[in-house]
Amino acid sequence: MVLASLARDNFEITAITMANIFDIARIAKVSTSTVSLAIRNSAKINEATKLRVQAVAKQLNYKPNHIARSLVQKKTNAIGVILPSSLNPIYIETNALIEKAAFERGYDTFAYFIDEDPLRERRFLEKIYEQQVDGLVMIPAYPDVNRDYYSALAESRVPVVIRDEIEWLSDVDSVSIDMEKGGYDAVKHLLALGHARIACVTTAFAVGRKLGRLRGYRKALAEHGIEFDETLVRSCGTQLADGYKVTKEILAMKDRPSAIFMQCDLLAMGAFSAIREEGLKVPDDISLVGFDDINFAPYLESPLTTVAHPKEKVAMALVETLMNRIENRDIEPRHIVVTPELIVRKSSGPYRV
Repeated sequence: MVLASLARDNFEITAITMANIFDIARIAKVSTSTVSLAIRNSAKINEATKLRVQAVAKQLNYKPNHIARSLVQKKTNAIGVILPSSLNPIYIETNALIEKAAFERGYDTFAYFIDEDPLRERRFLEKIYEQQVDGLVMIPAYPDVNRDYYSALAESRVPVVIRDEIEWLSDVDSVSIDMEKGGYDAVKHLLALGHARIACVTTAFAVGRKLGRLRGYRKALAEHGIEFDETLVRSCGTQLADGYKVTKEILAMKDRPSAIFMQCDLLAMGAFSAIREEGLKVPDDISLVGFDDINFAPYLESPLTTVAHPKEKVAMALVETLMNRIENRDIEPRHIVVTPELIVRKSSGPYRV
């Protein structure tokens, strides 16, 4: 943190500790991406702004961060991994697979779980500038809230790969999952079983913010000539309790749906308790489909039908893409899209009148 006082056109620093581009941006009143460009003497910003930012950097005694130095001086053979939550099994499993893939290539990993807190995500994005790592794998949680921090990371030339595709970060390598196809396949499966009133549970958190699953849901309904009913779409958090609560609300509807498509398996796990408490059974009274295929999915009270994305393939693609970026800094960005697969188990059954 840097404490500073500004005297009109002159920057007078009263105390300095661990200055970074976020401190410079705050004092110069510009974005972190502008700071990054100014420090690199880029022609993309006007001269007055460039000189102003460079003056602040000089006053702060700004020094290139550890990552930047390591990029030209040495390799640490370590990468950082930032994940949305330590409470959702999908992220635990993903981290383990990333760690395995990195280890096989001679790299250690340092994992940071933000636990659905945008301030923690911001802190870890800032902290990454101080860590001696060669690159970063990131599953984004709050890119819109922390946009400046994401942009600064992209502008810094720190090798980074994101497990998602963010439109305004097209210059950053990405590995994404075709969520729309996953949603489409899930709902098409339920429609084929005779279900017409299908609830869809979404969340605005993390990769769900793009609502690809919901687009797939709507596409499948339209193809079957079923009018979209917004009352059947519910949004909630991402934990077991959220799945339980939203399922209670759905089951209390006057015209109760016969099936529920959940955005993630953890929500579906919470749904089982709510369904059981209402004296109903899966799939006899209500069918249930999740998304992720976490390790627990086949072992639930009614093995969960779910949309699986190949986690090993995703982890390998993330690590290989990052390794490639570390070794080849100037290549064009890669955007890999992985196709999910519907895994049919016992939690989805035919519609019963």
